[in-house]
Amino acid sequence: MQVMVWIHGGAFETDTSSRYNFTALTACQDVVVVTVNYRLGALGFLSTGDDNAPGNYGLMDQVEALRWIKSNIRSFGGDPDCVTIFGESVGGQSVSYLVLSPLANGLFHRAISQSGTPLLTPTTKNPLPAATAQAEEVGCHHQDVKAMMSCLRQKPFQDIVDSAPTVARKMGIAAFHPIVDEHFLLDPPLVALHKGQFNKVPYLLGVNNHEFGYLLPSIIVPGFGNGIPPDDCAGIVKRVLSFTVQADIDDEKVAALLEEYRDPVSPDDPMAVQMMFTQIVSDFLFLLPTVIVANNHAAHCSRVYLYENQHKPGTSGSIKPAWVGSDHGDDLLMVTGMPYLGEDGPTYPSKPLSFSEDDKQFSLDMMAYWANFARTGNPSDFTGSPSVNPNLTVWPPYTPVNPAYLKLAVTSSAEVGLKANHVQFWFDILRNQPPFDAAQGINGKEEL
Repeated sequence: MQVMVWIHGGAFETDTSSRYNFTALTACQDVVVVTVNYRLGALGFLSTGDDNAPGNYGLMDQVEALRWIKSNIRSFGGDPDCVTIFGESVGGQSVSYLVLSPLANGLFHRAISQSGTPLLTPTTKNPLPAATAQAEEVGCHHQDVKAMMSCLRQKPFQDIVDSAPTVARKMGIAAFHPIVDEHFLLDPPLVALHKGQFNKVPYLLGVNNHEFGYLLPSIIVPGFGNGIPPDDCAGIVKRVLSFTVQADIDDEKVAALLEEYRDPVSPDDPMAVQMMFTQIVSDFLFLLPTVIVANNHAAHCSRVYLYENQHKPGTSGSIKPAWVGSDHGDDLLMVTGMPYLGEDGPTYPSKPLSFSEDDKQFSLDMMAYWANFARTGNPSDFTGSPSVNPNLTVWPPYTPVNPAYLKLAVTSSAEVGLKANHVQFWFDILRNQPPFDAAQGINGKEEL
């Protein structure tokens, strides 16, 4: 049977594979699903930027897991020559790093990134300040980096785990994340993508239509949900965007962004301004990087399938405001088949979630697309599938000359040019902005 290896998200700081129940996916689609854990936070990604602590240990754990699967999965009924890696958020980001890494070459044959690309967090940012903050928090005050790391390695791991919240308050969310170490990652992701230096496997990737709709801004933006005063929006946009861009976005570009996304009907209404803010950040952190990755993979002859998930689970109405679309993480409920798990399904935060008939149908469709892709490299090819759905919308491949994508919904539709005008606008204003200036065009065009 085909093998699907799940890599969980959690900002490289939290979460565990045991939280995900893929019983419905395995039962409906006759695939073997493997979930893996990897080191997180400082234990997984602390780096000094040199040989004292090169970093990327969590990603190396993922490589080692794939090696083990390749050697042993036959004993569990799986085919080691048909392995698909898939993940969501930084799980999807991890997938994209594995696609870039020479160390993972030959360990998987297809890849699926849900709401995560290698451009989600900066890989060339100096990691030493975060390492120093961690060391100081557990009493390793040393000017010399080698001595600092020697001290850290003698500390009980629980001391490092317990200090994580304090370090996060000092250094920000995802203080420890993957870096270019010239071993796992040879080049910055945009450079590697432009050069075509990655594992050329069929790649399915996409976003939800409101990634920064509620979950993430509720964590990052104080007081989110009650509207944003128009005069405050520019400063908030600039602060949030600087999380990824490794240089300040100047005020002129921020003003241009606000003009591009402004609601012409209610430009000064705080709730309309808040909606504008969520769309700007959704597109910048998720949509734009996803399109850049799709462009470069397709330009170098990888088979690519792109999607935008439009489906808002029926459960959202009881836990999120009505104006939120398909939020970050909403797709997890569907791809895991949660509407069919009953009492084994999730709770939020303590009461069981309920699902509609539309949720159940959408979940079946999504599982079919994902499993078809794992089997054949084509989400619309039912070869080898335990069941065939003739009503499933045909999903066209994404190419540089025909940037097709699937609008995932209860009734899905094939479209061309995902938010093309907004994407081109971002390309234009970020062309010379680090780290995007490292990327060159495709087909002779000056595009990222």
